[in-house]
Amino acid sequence: MEVLSGYLGYGSPAYVPLDDWPGLLFYFVLYAWMGWMLEHGYHRAVKGRFAGEGFLAGPWKPMYGFAPVLLLSLTGPDTPLWVVAIVAFAVPTVVEYISGLLLLRLFHKQYWSYAECRCQLGSLVCLRFSFYWTLLGFVMIYALQPAAAGLYRLLQPVWQTGGWQLVLAALLLDVGWTVVKSARALKPAAK
Repeated sequence: MEVLSGYLGYGSPAYVPLDDWPGLLFYFVLYAWMGWMLEHGYHRAVKGRFAGEGFLAGPWKPMYGFAPVLLLSLTGPDTPLWVVAIVAFAVPTVVEYISGLLLLRLFHKQYWSYAECRCQLGSLVCLRFSFYWTLLGFVMIYALQPAAAGLYRLLQPVWQTGGWQLVLAALLLDVGWTVVKSARALKPAAK
């Protein structure tokens, strides 16, 4: 199945079929990298410094990869705007909450906190940022994704003939390194 089957041109969503694993990985990595850039830019603009340590060592934030891939998988060119709005609100919020819980439970570390925000849940999500994610979801679906689909079409020959395997290997190595590093940090010091 072709990844661009829903592509209608600039300004229209290009949904992603769930059976195209190389395409899903392409968009996951692209948006995870863009999320890394966004987060570092946001911290620089708001706090005057770049974002601190992230979960992975590489320039990607998995949460920013999962949410767009889910959004693109759950919407299509015929999805009404009100449904897109609900999905664009719910998916990133749920992904952020589950990611925060998993990181806290598995690695005993909280990478972000909304404790100072009103209308927050466990300091892992807050209403204000859920609205930001909704707006970002619309931008991603209707402005970024058509361009990303064009980029995928351009790079598809290289991506399909080994590119995705290399990127997947790099991502898995980064995750493996993070797990080993975190396990060492959690191990009690020998006496």
